[in-house]
Amino acid sequence: MVKRHEVAEAVLGGALARSSDEGAGRGADDEALGRHFEAFGLNGYEARGLVALVALGSGTAEQLARRSGITRTNVYRVLDELQLRGLATPVAGKSTHWAVAAPDEVLAALHQVQLARMRELETRMVDARRLMDTVGSEAGTSAIAHVRLLRSGAEATRAYQRLLDEVRTELVMFTRSPFLETGKPSPAVLAARARGVAMRVLYQEPDLAAPGAEVWRRELDAYHAAGVEARVVDELPIKLSVFDSVSALVALPDPPLPGASYPTMTLVEHPGYAGVMVRAFESYWAEGRPYEPDDSAAAQTSQSVSAR
Repeated sequence: MVKRHEVAEAVLGGALARSSDEGAGRGADDEALGRHFEAFGLNGYEARGLVALVALGSGTAEQLARRSGITRTNVYRVLDELQLRGLATPVAGKSTHWAVAAPDEVLAALHQVQLARMRELETRMVDARRLMDTVGSEAGTSAIAHVRLLRSGAEATRAYQRLLDEVRTELVMFTRSPFLETGKPSPAVLAARARGVAMRVLYQEPDLAAPGAEVWRRELDAYHAAGVEARVVDELPIKLSVFDSVSALVALPDPPLPGASYPTMTLVEHPGYAGVMVRAFESYWAEGRPYEPDDSAAAQTSQSVSAR
């Protein structure tokens, strides 16, 4: 495939090889070259001015105005802009002439402008994605009043923190990987316990035995030292947190991509649905076995909680 800069270079070389008759009209090559210059980021006036400068090789502002069809008032602004882009250079003399850079230099300068534009767009994409998460979190993506689909780990974290701040009587949880953050006990969880919120949590055995689980277990031991009850089962099908039997935060592992990213999170704020989830929790809780704290970390976490 022939690339745009290769076509532009061929047309640009042809324009430089032509006679520089100032009275000649713009031919098909002039128009084609102008379109390429516009595609590289020049506006219409700038493209016409650069084409005229290429055709003449060099010239005064008056000559360039005649060749391009741009008014003399505007041609000075065009030349200033072309100079800023490294495409035209003033040559001192009896009267100021303007010279065009070599074809390779012209195209290299235009290419650099586009590279800078791409870098700017990449930065804007990252910021726009962050803002989409923030703005989208206000309403979620579902039209159902009681249901919200949380599209990122950051949005799920905000919802979880809000529910922890609002819970008053009971929190029950299925806790399984992947985890948003490990190693540091959540102040919101400890604050809820200090308010007298009853908390029970179920873990699955593979997570407790996984490599590196010691860091996570130190976090768990801080919660248990604060009065959180825990049991262990062989496997948990989903992540689940139910607050006051009213709100349920559910993470559904994505079967096609089990480890690709944080799982799909759904927040359902409806007592009927939350009540069913509590019944499911009680069934697993009845089958669970006691959680055994990590003895090596228990003393550290106990001291940490006592110091609060």
